[in-house]
Amino acid sequence: MDWQFTDTDKIMVAVAPKNIVDSFTSVIEQAGLIPLSLEIENIAIARALTADTEPDNKQYKIIMDLGATRSSIIAVFQNNPVLTLDIPLSGDGMTQEIAKAEKISFEKAEEIKFACGFDTKKCPVKVKKIISSIIDSSGKKIETGTHYINRLLRVKIDKIYICGGVAGMAKLASALSEKLKIKFRRAEPAANITINKKIMLSDNELLKYTTAIGLAKRGIEADLLTFK
Repeated sequence: MDWQFTDTDKIMVAVAPKNIVDSFTSVIEQAGLIPLSLEIENIAIARALTADTEPDNKQYKIIMDLGATRSSIIAVFQNNPVLTLDIPLSGDGMTQEIAKAEKISFEKAEEIKFACGFDTKKCPVKVKKIISSIIDSSGKKIETGTHYINRLLRVKIDKIYICGGVAGMAKLASALSEKLKIKFRRAEPAANITINKKIMLSDNELLKYTTAIGLAKRGIEADLLTFK
């Protein structure tokens, strides 16, 4: 368990199983490095996708992180995540369903998944059914999550920013927007950083590095890179 002040009267508490924390620090130390900090993923994501000027903003920002093994909805207020909900949508899960239906390897199914994305016009018949089913089932869970956020935080959600590896799939934002009647927009992980050279990755590819960008920002802002 650890904690930190997020404001003069607010404290953020994070908890993780000790064996997991110990295993991470052990690997880092065995590599000859010094672990300076460990951080939960949602804090890094919030840092990457919110500007430094946003602490004065009284509006909630809703982010949906879509990863290979798990996904979540994050409610952010003044740069800090205040609520996180897991949702049943993962890139690997989609790939496994396609591989099973088409009786092909995981690698081949991964190619098909990104080739057609959520654009059902480009999908094989069986894959089209899988994608439609995923949209329906995930849409219901996301809708339940947004209703919970509405009741708990008393905020009306009209826009959700998506990030993570799955977020780069074609037509995902429009498919979810149509299903849930909420505006889904791809996040911009590089929007709040200043760089001296052109990034050699497309905006879609950057989405999968949102967490890494958020962690890097912490290192710079906390002056961890000058540690001796």
